[in-house]
Amino acid sequence: MCAQISIKIKNQARILSAFKEAPSIFASEITKTMGQIGAIAESKVKGHIVMGTDMWKRPIDTWNMYGGIKYRQKDPLTVIIAPNLNSAPYAVYVHEGTRKMRARPFLDITAKREKDYIGKVMQKALDNIVNIIAKKTG
Repeated sequence: MCAQISIKIKNQARILSAFKEAPSIFASEITKTMGQIGAIAESKVKGHIVMGTDMWKRPIDTWNMYGGIKYRQKDPLTVIIAPNLNSAPYAVYVHEGTRKMRARPFLDITAKREKDYIGKVMQKALDNIVNIIAKKTG
């Protein structure tokens, strides 16, 4: 199994309160928001691969691994960003390294470098959801 980035909402008390106020609005908005967060994180991973950020060599030969980086929504509050191991089974070796090649952990690098940015985007989106619910139910 190759490494992956998992993004999960943490401020559950506030989120549950908004959900109780207007469950259908919340469900729709949070699903949309997590999709947007997944797309942002996916593009950040791809950017680090193309730039070779913190890697001695950017891990691109055929572009299969780059094209296979996708996000998927595991559940309404969790998004996973990982390479498609069917189209690029070597992604795990690129990320983790082998005895002949040092690791180029593109997912770990992205998670470390973009954590604050993605956190800010997510917080802004959550605040927006709470405001939408307050307007519609207030």
